[in-house]
Amino acid sequence: MLEIHCKRDGIPSCKRQKFWFMGTLVVGCVWLLLTACGAVPGIGFKENQVLKTGNHYATKEQACILLSGLRKKYESMFGNEAWTKKFGDSTLEQYIQEQVKTQLVQLSSMNLMAEERNITLDTKEKRRAEKAAKEFSGRFTKDQMKKIGFDKVDVENLYQQYALAEKVYHTVTEDVDAEISDDQARMIDVQVILLKTVSGDDGQELSQEERNTINLRAYQIWEKANAGESFEALASQYNEGSQLEYHIGRGEMDSAFDEAAFNLASGQISGLVEGEDGLYIIKCISNYNQAETDANKVRIYEEQCAERFNQEYDKFMKNTEVKLNDQAWKEVKLAKVELPEADFVQIYKNTE
Repeated sequence: MLEIHCKRDGIPSCKRQKFWFMGTLVVGCVWLLLTACGAVPGIGFKENQVLKTGNHYATKEQACILLSGLRKKYESMFGNEAWTKKFGDSTLEQYIQEQVKTQLVQLSSMNLMAEERNITLDTKEKRRAEKAAKEFSGRFTKDQMKKIGFDKVDVENLYQQYALAEKVYHTVTEDVDAEISDDQARMIDVQVILLKTVSGDDGQELSQEERNTINLRAYQIWEKANAGESFEALASQYNEGSQLEYHIGRGEMDSAFDEAAFNLASGQISGLVEGEDGLYIIKCISNYNQAETDANKVRIYEEQCAERFNQEYDKFMKNTEVKLNDQAWKEVKLAKVELPEADFVQIYKNTE
């Protein structure tokens, strides 16, 4: 399973697994299947079919629709100079082409799951997809659509597949318990002073003599904080992290930090906490942030849904063949045409 690891000043943060159109990303073994399939170029495909998942095909037209959306997204982020940037060993164009491949595999495989589970769209769901398609297409001129390589029918077909994939996701996850307790979701506000006991990006440990010096300094700072000196002032002078205050939930930090922080009362200061990257002095500003806790309940529920879906999706993909039509995929290019604001996913979310 693909995991995105975030770090805050050396403090391990939460892990997210997401599916692209749910605000989540579920790739799992799919990309391995796609890159390892070794499909013979052009064999078993029609001219406009770029990949095959089971008996479901994705088309060049669908790829162009998704590609145009990603192009607009990155241009909004980086400006026109985005196309001179390197993403690892790839150009931006190559990078987003790979993203579109993954999205198309997900979409095709989830529509295949729908077929096997006898999941279909009802009249209301079909109408929503049609309305979204009309809104999306309406933002493009005929000339723009022609240059990019799609028409209104392609857009409507893609939205129908998108809606069906979303329904599969909700069907698979409908029995996930939405009741998350306050204790499980509790978010707290803390201020932190970090004195690092590792050096450099490689996390190399300091000598014992250097550690002893840091331990003494940390104890002196802790004494000042407990004597009533301003924690913020001490942090501005001694903190080796990039920020002072954090909103955290259980499991977001390393275990020693987590245990110390969640046992503090509001206004209380911890002892010296030895973490993975150094010594922490933690001050609890609030041991229960209601707004953040409510938001965290939603995040936890979404993560549990993603985990449930990942399990079913991975099992399904183990027995599903994915093939790429190299010849057709080489023809999927970024069109040199001015693009309107047309976020494929957001338009669907805004459609009722």
